[in-house]
Formats: sequence, structure tokens, C-alpha cells
Amino acid sequence: MELELKVQTESETYNVTAKPLAIVRWERRQKKAISQLAAGNVAAEDIFALAYEATRAAGMPVPAQFDDWLARVVDVSEVEDISPDPTEAAPSDD
Repeated sequence: MELELKVQTESETYNVTAKPLAIVRWERRQKKAISQLAAGNVAAEDIFALAYEATRAAGMPVPAQFDDWLARVVDVSEVEDISPDPTEAAPSDD
């Protein structure tokens, strides 16, 4: 699973992809399964924390403390789910 997020800070806007490393870090931090995020059962902190972990995992410079990074963030939004649902059946020619 991968999830692309658009992060807007006070000084820049960038897209970052939450890949497995960021997703697992988020699950450990939030003590939730990523499926809860996909189901829409989230608090604001969940989406911001995922963006923070994805930014860190991408090697972009971020403060060591989540709250220090969050203080500069204006918005985070989902761009699109860029990986197919492995449980969804592929269209058939039948």
C-alpha cells in the first residue's frame, strides 16, 4: 500500500508518498492499523502524523520532534491512493 499526501507548510508545498516504512512507523506511533485510516476512522493527528513519517522516510529534513514539524504545517491532504486494492477483482472479458 502507498498513499500520496500533499503537505503545505508555512514556506512550501510538496507531495510525499507514504510507503511501508512510513506506514509501519505511523502504526507504531498511533497504535492503530492503517486500515482504520483507509476506513476514515481517524483524528486530525493521524493524517498529520502519517505525513510526518512519510516526510522523514523520504529523507527530507524534518525536526526530531513531531510537534515542532506540526507547528509549521498549514494543511495535509490525500492526493490519491496510488496502489490498487489487492482484494478488488480485476475486470474480466466475460
